[in-house]
Amino acid sequence: MGPTVDDLATAFGTVPGLDATSPTDVTVDGFSGKQTELTAQASWTLCFGGEAALWPINGGPDAKPPPGPDDVERVWILDVNGDRLVISSIVTPDATDDVQAELEAIFASIQIEAP
Repeated sequence: MGPTVDDLATAFGTVPGLDATSPTDVTVDGFSGKQTELTAQASWTLCFGGEAALWPINGGPDAKPPPGPDDVERVWILDVNGDRLVISSIVTPDATDDVQAELEAIFASIQIEAP
């Protein structure tokens, strides 16, 4: 996988066990990028530390789990002055409209201070 936003957005579509929507253009706080939605298939097989994980942190028990069945992980990949910044949230099927609105408000409030 290459170093660009497009490279990572495209790579999500090739992970065995994940369904990814086609990446769409987004802008967050003036920074452009791509957004995609990920859903784990029942056959999810990518394992890290004995558990499925999409975003391992220090390779241990703090690894963020992938979306479960029927969950949707929204992923925004931004180009921040040549560096990729990834933001994600998981929406479960039982998430109320209020919860989804709160997630949207949090996302809309993001301010990025480039190094």
